[in-house]
Amino acid sequence: MAPSPTVTIFPPENDPDIDSALERFLPFPAPLTLNIRAIMVSTIDGASVASSGTSGELGGPIDSAMFALHRRQTEAVIAGLSTALAESYGPIEFTAHEVQTRADHVLPPTADLVLTTHQLDDKKLSDLLSSPLTTTDDTNDDQSEPVDGDENSGNHSSEETQHGGSVLILTDRSASEASTFSKNRTMLRNHGINVDVLDKLDGTHIRQWLSDRYSVVDCEGGPRFLGSLISSRAVDEVILTIHPGVQAGNAPRIAYGTSDGTDEDAKTITGTPTDGELLAIGYDQDGAVFLRYGLRNEHT
Repeated sequence: MAPSPTVTIFPPENDPDIDSALERFLPFPAPLTLNIRAIMVSTIDGASVASSGTSGELGGPIDSAMFALHRRQTEAVIAGLSTALAESYGPIEFTAHEVQTRADHVLPPTADLVLTTHQLDDKKLSDLLSSPLTTTDDTNDDQSEPVDGDENSGNHSSEETQHGGSVLILTDRSASEASTFSKNRTMLRNHGINVDVLDKLDGTHIRQWLSDRYSVVDCEGGPRFLGSLISSRAVDEVILTIHPGVQAGNAPRIAYGTSDGTDEDAKTITGTPTDGELLAIGYDQDGAVFLRYGLRNEHT
């Protein structure tokens, strides 16, 4: 018989015990092999994005704190490039206090951001160079001095924030055959982003690339990228926030599509069911529900 899931009732946002409550729901992992955890948010009726087209509006204060803890516990975050651009991602940064917490759990001081894309054309290059993902020539300056102070992750002085980890892009052989690829790759390298080419940009090859470098990796979507990982049985855990609202409309669910990325408008049902084990459940005073499932895949 499987052990009973952890049940957590989250206190108000300003309760000093919020961190311990969050860690009961999502403890620091200690995997011996690669562990990929996906964190997503959905409305009651399954919409994974708000009317704005992004997911940020769906999460409340506990969800935001969960998201920050999720990142504090990882060695790398992986996401689709389109999601990273839409959500205005930048390099992942931690405060001095967070760096110390990571050290206490034998984690490196920084976490890398790994983005995936099937093409690296001039349009994508332009979007990247105008985004917070790229660095300027002053990125090799000395790191800021750690400063004791406010430990809440949402509001830190610039002196307390550490420089972010590396930003890397994964693409596949077909993208590397484009006439502009070499030029664009060099341009990105000059702005602090390295590009690696995989034989195929699917869950199997991505998981192998990650396993050669990391033990704990968080996937932040979007839905099409998460769908490609799930279809390859590459995800070990899913952490899902259910926002207490309904939206209707035609927003995507948290994962859809197949690994070849060609069926965006298809009406047929695809995918192979994968059983999940409920590891933890929580809820807050605003009516949001938090679920953590372990997926039974071949490598788990």
